[in-house]
Amino acid sequence: MALRRRQKRTEQSKIDATPPWETRHHDEPPPTSGPYDVRDAPDDELARIDLGALRVPVRAGMEMRLDMNEAQQVVGVTLVTRDGQMQLGVFAAPRNEGIWDEIRNEIRDSIASQRGQVKDRADGPFGIELVGTLKSDAGNSPVRFLGVDGPRWFLRGMLLGQAATEASKVTRRPSTWTSFTDTVTLSPRSAGPTCSQLTLVPTESSPGSRCWSRKSLQVYSTSLMMRGVA
Repeated sequence: MALRRRQKRTEQSKIDATPPWETRHHDEPPPTSGPYDVRDAPDDELARIDLGALRVPVRAGMEMRLDMNEAQQVVGVTLVTRDGQMQLGVFAAPRNEGIWDEIRNEIRDSIASQRGQVKDRADGPFGIELVGTLKSDAGNSPVRFLGVDGPRWFLRGMLLGQAATEASKVTRRPSTWTSFTDTVTLSPRSAGPTCSQLTLVPTESSPGSRCWSRKSLQVYSTSLMMRGVA
């Protein structure tokens, strides 16, 4: 059987073979400087508890609690100090679009339904914040919400008590503010509904963490704080 000699490709033939569809290029998200995306995680010696989607630093003098929903899934973590406490939650978000504006509106409505008050503050260390008071059985408590948009994730911090005030930033005691800054966040492996809260998965060990122990964490059911704003 005779074989046809392969002809040399011309420039026109190369153009004709080019796919007619457009090739999409994803812009690289800007680097994060704290809280960190995992790709920007600093090479430091700070011990962090590995909770899957979050790696949370816990300093001496802090108590760490895991927050669970009604399905007994871990959906948040609370750091407790003498000055108050901070609850961390991580949510699914678009790759290059922030959701903090949308979440602030939801928080504002939720706090109002509990007879509390919050308002925007534009000059916070992480950008726009919500500050105000939250009503509880013990009376009014200062509350502050921090929000940082990352690549495919959104990190929310809720501070209660003295930790929510300006004075807490200058204390020499363990600071929830620095723990928020030093938290490392991992993007979800699969795309989920925007604004859906990511489930945290405690592991038996954490790279770089010398203080991890399941028994050292107090696991408790849904708290007053989570009922209103989770």
